[in-house]
Amino acid sequence: MKEPDLPPDEHGRLAELRALDIVDTPAEHAYDAITAIASHVAGTPMALVSLVDADRQWFKAKVGLQATETPRSISFCGHAVASGTTLRVHDARADDRFADNPLVLGEPKIRFYHGVPLISGGHALGTLCVLDRQPRVLSEEVERMLALLADQVVSQFELRRRNHELESQRAELSIQRRFFDMSLALLCTADRDLRFRLLNPRWEVVLGWSLEELAERPFLHLLHPDDVDRTVAEATRLAERKTPTVDFENRFRHRDGRWITLSWVAVLDGETFLAAAHDLTAYREKAAALAESEGRLRAIVETAADAVITFDGRGVVEQVNPTCTRMFGAGPDEIVGRPVSELVAPSHRDAPEARFDLDLEDPDRRSRPYEFPAIRRDGTLFDAEAMVAPFQLGAERRYTATVRDISERRRAERRQAEFVSTVTHELRTPLTSVRGALGLIDGGVLGPVSEPVAEYVGVALSNTERLGRLIDDVLDLEKMRSGQMVYRMAPEPVAALVDAALAATDGFAREHDAEVVVIGDVPAVEVVVDKDRMVQVLTNLISNAVKFTPSGQRVELSVEHAAERLRLRIRDHGPGVPAGFRDRIFQRFAQADGSGRRGGTGLGLSISKSIVDRHGGVLAFEDAPGGGTIFYVDLFAREP
Repeated sequence: MKEPDLPPDEHGRLAELRALDIVDTPAEHAYDAITAIASHVAGTPMALVSLVDADRQWFKAKVGLQATETPRSISFCGHAVASGTTLRVHDARADDRFADNPLVLGEPKIRFYHGVPLISGGHALGTLCVLDRQPRVLSEEVERMLALLADQVVSQFELRRRNHELESQRAELSIQRRFFDMSLALLCTADRDLRFRLLNPRWEVVLGWSLEELAERPFLHLLHPDDVDRTVAEATRLAERKTPTVDFENRFRHRDGRWITLSWVAVLDGETFLAAAHDLTAYREKAAALAESEGRLRAIVETAADAVITFDGRGVVEQVNPTCTRMFGAGPDEIVGRPVSELVAPSHRDAPEARFDLDLEDPDRRSRPYEFPAIRRDGTLFDAEAMVAPFQLGAERRYTATVRDISERRRAERRQAEFVSTVTHELRTPLTSVRGALGLIDGGVLGPVSEPVAEYVGVALSNTERLGRLIDDVLDLEKMRSGQMVYRMAPEPVAALVDAALAATDGFAREHDAEVVVIGDVPAVEVVVDKDRMVQVLTNLISNAVKFTPSGQRVELSVEHAAERLRLRIRDHGPGVPAGFRDRIFQRFAQADGSGRRGGTGLGLSISKSIVDRHGGVLAFEDAPGGGTIFYVDLFAREP
């Protein structure tokens, strides 16, 4: 068997076939009728309109066959397409090209084939062919009739192409009409007598007249009397071909009697004026509103409590507000035109802050204020905080810096830090002594005590421990606020973190008659964390779960690992987080019942969230199926 050759125009042939968009389309009566006539004229039991694709022949119409396609490699039609001429096979078994062809040896057992190529766009796309299971020879008259029928198939192709083109044109006209109707400009055509012929709906919106009312009266009747002559003169210039286009303004009467100023652009196309008008009234109202808005913005900037500085891409100051001049003790002429870096203390002018971070490559950088030592004209220094935002002015980038004097805030923070340090130190020393003394009494070192005394000592000891935790939490919060909290990041196995947290909470769980269990396996991955701080987070979450889990029930800890994400989940079987508390759960001193009777300080979750945030992770919670709450920590994991 010989496979069909590829014609030299194969690339263009396939492009033409795709352009017709006919392959794999439903049956059509015209093609079915031509195929039936071909079968009748040739007296054969089988006839096809076959289209040869890249790797198959597909039957657009068929008589006497059930198949819808066959591989191109075994097709008779492929040979006709390759040669571009009529293929005549009188006896396939006597033809070396087809004697062992599967279509000859098996169904449909072709012995006779006559295929006329279907030439469209200069390319053979397929054939109109007749087939028989017996050898035969067609007369010249029958062959001529089949050629005529093949021409009819190609005519159907061209009709299909023209129909597609007409559909495309109709779609294009429909789109253009939609754009015409949707346009915010007033579009129209008018004849030489300046009477409207076609208008878009925008006319009704802007002028209040219906389209029918506008078409019924001459264009000039609705113009302001003082604008008639100028409008006629412009139309005459176009009519006399003195200019290809004109643009002018005139006043058009609104239905309610107002005069609307329109700006026109018009051309003459044959005997028809094509024109577009814009309502300048709305534009002027917007311009006035913009001017008013700019005035308000200017007033806000001029009266702002913060310094506002505008500078260019080279860092040269272009504009300042009065607060800036007061803050830096210099007049506008002493700041404008000079580098913005001169507002920064000399000791810091080599830092990025001295340029106010002109590049601002980090998107997060734009949303965070940064601090720097600023210098006044008299040489005194003060603490300042700035936010910088870029904006585009024409083709050039500009920057606006908002600067705030935070000297008083810094002094207050220092006083606060000193106060917290002093108070916690003054509390911790006597508290340690009290706790030690109570511990001796509770432990029986000073001799046996009565049951009522032992109960009171136990309450006192519990409260001193709670007060100690509160002092530790307050110190942690102060360190976080002041940026003094030190994180020693290192790769740590997740299993080590889990084991440490379980060991730290074991005694607490037994005191509350609860069991902390690990569900499933702990994956052998590592996370880069400060081990002590992350264990502090897990310990806090497990302790909270123990507090809220009914006596005798379990707290469940599980670890999930997917891709680079690791999730540690702690589930309790408590009453769940009240709806009114969910938004405040991570706030400082927040407790669900507000009583503190469960022994917490209301700071643990706030501190834990700050620690997890510092690790680039997520601390959140969700309702557990069947009741209770799941708190989870998401971290980035890596293989050890």
